[in-house]
Amino acid sequence: METTPVSLLKRLRQSPQASDWNTLIELCTPLLLRWSKSVGLSDTNAADLVQDVFLVMVEEMPRFEYDPNRSFRSWLKTVTLNKWRSAMRKHQLKSFGDDDEFAGALTTEGPETAFWQSEFTEMLAARAMEIIRNRFEPRTWEACRQMTIDGLSAKETADKLGLSIPAVYKAKSRVLQVLRQELEGFMD
Repeated sequence: METTPVSLLKRLRQSPQASDWNTLIELCTPLLLRWSKSVGLSDTNAADLVQDVFLVMVEEMPRFEYDPNRSFRSWLKTVTLNKWRSAMRKHQLKSFGDDDEFAGALTTEGPETAFWQSEFTEMLAARAMEIIRNRFEPRTWEACRQMTIDGLSAKETADKLGLSIPAVYKAKSRVLQVLRQELEGFMD
């Protein structure tokens, strides 16, 4: 286990490894596909759009400066929308999806925005939890999972896993600390 993990965004900017790019792809692909398909893109067109977004990320991440006053999610939406519009111009495809609907889905303020933000956070956290899972002892991981995902109390978790209640809280804290550090900048 990494004792002091550096944020994925920082690693991608400073000295990216193949594993860092794989993590980014694992984190973002399901969300980008969902955004694309929610406005009617075919599987093929959605996959093409996602690939185009990742090409921009490869170019931009070495220069990407995380600004706590702006969100990575907003940047990702902007890149996605720009690649969408570029594809529309390039292919002049009206059947590629509805530009107004897609742009609105990514930029609208209102109830839809809360949905996109919530969905982004939930999907990213769930994917990240699975990605960091192998950094922990199985019981440490399971203690956190039972408390955060299954909603069990510390006592119930301790009884199930044969741990003390303080050990359960410590396990949960360790996993969530790594998760927060790993996703620094993604969740804002």
